[in-house]
Amino acid sequence: MGRLLADSIREGEDYSQLKKTICINILDFAFLTLEHYHHSFQLYEDRARQYRLTDLIELNFIECPKFRAGPYRSEDPLHRWLRFLDERTTPEQLEELIEMDPTIRNAEERLSHLSEDDMTRMLYEAREKAQRDRISFLKDAWEEGRETGWESGQESAKAEIALHMLREGMDLDTIARLTGLSPQRIRQLAEPK
Repeated sequence: MGRLLADSIREGEDYSQLKKTICINILDFAFLTLEHYHHSFQLYEDRARQYRLTDLIELNFIECPKFRAGPYRSEDPLHRWLRFLDERTTPEQLEELIEMDPTIRNAEERLSHLSEDDMTRMLYEAREKAQRDRISFLKDAWEEGRETGWESGQESAKAEIALHMLREGMDLDTIARLTGLSPQRIRQLAEPK
């Protein structure tokens, strides 16, 4: 989010030129313990809640299960867009949305055009697969990290620090004393692989 905000100005421009950055998270699960389906957050000071740091950053969370549980109101543009994005929307409902809302008609036309182009569709599917693979990889890494535990992470961090100390020319005894690693382990780290 910070990158998006910073990218809203060009090099040499004053910070007063920053443009508002709005992050919209559309979730297919209930995330917040709050009742409604749409929540908007801004940056306020912890103790002085009336003091807003800036109006340039806004975080929105839309929880689809909560949206689906409530009544659908076609006069609400957000309701129309959420129904358009919902994979459960029937062809009849989609037709109704297209007739009712010109921006949704435009979005549907663009999506239809993209789906007709084999190369674009293939790239889209590859991107989707890569995202699923990434999520799976992160989940597996998280589970593995939980299983190996904090100690393994500490050991790796100590080894990396010891290597940096070796490169700086520090002696084995000092490195062992500062990192808690044995001199033998430090010698192993110094061996070329």
